[in-house]
Amino acid sequence: MTEKRFTPIFDGNDKRVVGAKDNGKIISFNDMFDLLNELHEENEQLKQRNDRQADSLDRLYKLIEQKDWRTLYDIIDDFKKSDEQLQKEWRTYGDVE
Repeated sequence: MTEKRFTPIFDGNDKRVVGAKDNGKIISFNDMFDLLNELHEENEQLKQRNDRQADSLDRLYKLIEQKDWRTLYDIIDDFKKSDEQLQKEWRTYGDVE
């Protein structure tokens, strides 16, 4: 299981959440909604990317079955470019403070 990014901050009576800590940074209750919306949008973008990749893989399998090597080589080049872009993006996730 992954480590939790957010931890709740309770009021003095430990009954009501009044904020959260995000890697040591305190976030107000109202700011949490903005952050949740940002994370939701990022998640939707990742889902769309995943769907596009699944479609590409499906197309690849069909081309392999048809032995359409020229198109396959073109797709391999596209995958290499996409992989390079993904590697750059993943490096930025490690830079989150």
